[in-house]
Amino acid sequence: IYDIVSEKYKDIVKDAMKRRLKGEFFNSSYQEIEMTTKDQRKIIIYAFSSTITFRGKPSGMVTFVDITRQKRFETMYAILREINQAITLSSIEEEMLIRIAKALVDKFNLKLVWIGHPDANSDYFKMDYKFGEAVGYLDKAKISYKEELEEGRGPAGISYREDRIVILSNIEEPHFKPWKNLAKEYGFKTSATIPIKVDGEPKYVMGMYSEEPYFFDEDILDVLNEIKSDIEFGIERINKNRESIIIKKIVDSSPSWVLMTDDKFKIVYVNDAVPLISLYEKEELIGKHPR
Repeated sequence: IYDIVSEKYKDIVKDAMKRRLKGEFFNSSYQEIEMTTKDQRKIIIYAFSSTITFRGKPSGMVTFVDITRQKRFETMYAILREINQAITLSSIEEEMLIRIAKALVDKFNLKLVWIGHPDANSDYFKMDYKFGEAVGYLDKAKISYKEELEEGRGPAGISYREDRIVILSNIEEPHFKPWKNLAKEYGFKTSATIPIKVDGEPKYVMGMYSEEPYFFDEDILDVLNEIKSDIEFGIERINKNRESIIIKKIVDSSPSWVLMTDDKFKIVYVNDAVPLISLYEKEELIGKHPR
């Protein structure tokens, strides 16, 4: 047990073991202990321990309850809340994408998150935003969107062309071959790639990399699909708001008389031309019936 618990709990476990081996009888429980499995996956457990007599000697009996799945889902839905908040608070596309990428790095403890688009002047993705301690990876890695290139037949290229999320649970998989050695250098064990459409056409790809083996798996696919939908909705919302602002500015400055009423025919809006033509101030007209 001592060898597989995280550093935070090693002294606690060691002390409990010593007390039990001396014959002290007591019960104890430990909440949310982080452990590392043989294949280097990180799991979170509840542990309950008691002193018992085994073969005539004081010993410890420990019961583990794996709550990794529960904790992962809590983190995933916390991410979705942050993404929705980013959509609500952001007025431009760049601001929203930066907020979301940073939240993914922080909440999922990812090594790298990048968002890029196909560069029309080359065969490769241009990195628009990149966050995490391993951003140096992108200075060396060439990632293409062209199927005829080996660098375009990896997760990002497939995700972009086929408009689907690609999960790579192990970087030893064949289609990650061009970046395998570099990924090991930066400590990547698994990745996920999300395509992002704008106006029905693929525009961005978002790549995410974790140092934890099997971090991205089928359990997380529904959440990744939700992230994709939320980002696409957020971009659509921002574009519509921008269009509305542009249209309003055009209407406001139009030399023609523009007046709007509600369903009771009360004036709710007049443009700048109305006071100039009618000689009434806007405040005098709002709420009145046009005559």
